[in-house]
Amino acid sequence: MRAAAALAALVLLAAPAEARRRHARRDPRTAGLGKSCQSNRGCRHPLQVCLHENDANGKLLKQGLCALPCTAIDVGLKKDAPPATDKKQSTPPRCPKRYECRSAGQGVPIDMCVKQ
Repeated sequence: MRAAAALAALVLLAAPAEARRRHARRDPRTAGLGKSCQSNRGCRHPLQVCLHENDANGKLLKQGLCALPCTAIDVGLKKDAPPATDKKQSTPPRCPKRYECRSAGQGVPIDMCVKQ
């Protein structure tokens, strides 16, 4: 048994450094995207929101799914808004790598991050 362990250690040390390197950790914001939920608390990350669909009668369904919005939901609702200026300030999208921001429309209620 010791010989097998020593052989495994020798093979591991002889492997190139790239092969020994661990995979990159998954972004915690993307964990649980698409998971079914009933409220925002059911999502795995605080930045995710629970989106609910409407049925044929316009009533909200009980189950929703977790999504990651590109910008904060309350981005335009600041109480201390400066006087109106000609420049339109926009916040940069906060999607993780390998995700892109999909704009609202065609059944999507908010700007949300989707996998490329």
